[in-house]
Amino acid sequence: MKKQYEPHLAKRAYINEGDDIILAINAEAKEMKRMGKPVINASIGTLYDEEGHFSTLPMIDEALKEALSPSGRSYPQVGGSKEFQECVLQWLLQEYHSSITSTFHSKVVATAGGTGAIALAFRNYTELDQSILIPTPGWANYKAIASQVGAIPLPYSLYDGNHFNQEGVSALLMKVAKEEGRVFFVLNDPSQNPTGYTLSEVELDGFIASLNKASDIAPVTVLFDIAYFDFTKSDRSRLIFKKLSAFHPNVLSLFAFSASKTFSIYGLRLGALIAFSRNKEEIQLFGEASLSVARAIWSCANAHAIEALVHLLKSPTNREVLAEELTNERLMLEKRGELFTEEARAIGLKTYPYISGFFVTMSCSHANEIAKKLKAQGIFVLPMKNEFLRVALSCITLKETKGLAKKIYEAMK
Repeated sequence: MKKQYEPHLAKRAYINEGDDIILAINAEAKEMKRMGKPVINASIGTLYDEEGHFSTLPMIDEALKEALSPSGRSYPQVGGSKEFQECVLQWLLQEYHSSITSTFHSKVVATAGGTGAIALAFRNYTELDQSILIPTPGWANYKAIASQVGAIPLPYSLYDGNHFNQEGVSALLMKVAKEEGRVFFVLNDPSQNPTGYTLSEVELDGFIASLNKASDIAPVTVLFDIAYFDFTKSDRSRLIFKKLSAFHPNVLSLFAFSASKTFSIYGLRLGALIAFSRNKEEIQLFGEASLSVARAIWSCANAHAIEALVHLLKSPTNREVLAEELTNERLMLEKRGELFTEEARAIGLKTYPYISGFFVTMSCSHANEIAKKLKAQGIFVLPMKNEFLRVALSCITLKETKGLAKKIYEAMK
């Protein structure tokens, strides 16, 4: 008797936990627009200006043109050059650079976008079947990445009412520390995807205290996903670096940086994973493991983007001009966020607390159905696990934002 067919694909290779639906929805919206139909495409985390065009930074555009040289097309070092690593540190730390580099050991490793930085952190710091604590609502791809490295995604509730779920997070940290003997925690902050929430300084202090308490029982690794930090007000965007000295020695702090997102070079896929520790050996191990894993998975990051950023970021003057250009983009986003949330409050459409960033999200028990209703009107938003409805403020104009909350509210009734 002929043996029944069995697929060759490994069971762990296909995990339907990611957010591939975003690209499909975005493609559908673009096709409808190409056909001349009215479209509001609020589906994807790409920044557009008030003319409805892809938002670019002129300095980045020029640097990319200049980097199209033989050196910009050759293989870079796996972790990026020393110049690249120092430029990333300068950009990230800014006014805290001197104090942190004189107190902590650090290492920067170039990655294939912010996603690559997250995947590298998961791969390096979790054992098989170890829990990875991820936020809900949260970026769907965290679950997919965790599953691909053989870890177990363990959701934690981000909110207690309209505030950070301090008590619940602290209890879960202690539980995992006791039961598993090690902890890996992900915090997407500031300007969280998908809600636009940012922890207050008091909440951030409480979170660090909870990490420290758990580290008395087991080693704790915390990954700060800072993909949207440059779209947060300057007095909050880099606050975590001011707080680094508050971490206990048994807490390892990692940061996933997305150059793709910050500098609007999404498709060029460039990011970095950065580690800080007072323990020199810890950072040495981080560097060795990260380079080995990166080489085995994607080999090296985008040389063209690396060369362009080095050319720009090594100049203090250029960094200042870039920061000003990003401030203008942030202010553009803030106007959209303020308009949407004001109109939502006025009509009783409840959203998760939005502070800043690309997205605003509503709890919705039948999100798929509502998304279909809106699509019939030419409005494209993202349904998430049929539980949440995400609106990408990043890719709609202020004109398109006006009245959108009402249209969503009416579709949800």
